[in-house]
Amino acid sequence: MKITLKLIHEQIKSHFEVDNNFINQNTRKLEVRLVRQLAHYLAKKYTKKTLDSIAFYFGRKNHCTVLNSVKKIQNLIDTNDELIIDDFNKLDKRLEYLRDYNNIKAENKKLKLHTRKIVKDQVDNIKIFLV
Repeated sequence: MKITLKLIHEQIKSHFEVDNNFINQNTRKLEVRLVRQLAHYLAKKYTKKTLDSIAFYFGRKNHCTVLNSVKKIQNLIDTNDELIIDDFNKLDKRLEYLRDYNNIKAENKKLKLHTRKIVKDQVDNIKIFLV
């Protein structure tokens, strides 16, 4: 499993304890706007989705909204703004953990398959030797 827009949405909802439609609200209230902008920023950082597809997923009109969100959040991070920095750090670490965990899981799966193939080849060699 990789980091998806859905996973980011779920992590945002869980972190801020909001319902499914909170981020998609068509409002400029600060508390909604910052959560939505943070979702856009994390989506841009952790996925390979286009700005248009991120905008569409979060119910925005076009890529300009996401671009402005990314710039706004980056500015808040750069200035270590109290308004968002703690939430950003927690969500960023959680998403990094999930990404790394999933990468390790995938590597372990590959390693198990490779090990099984080696063992099977060795067993086949032993069978040939015994025959």
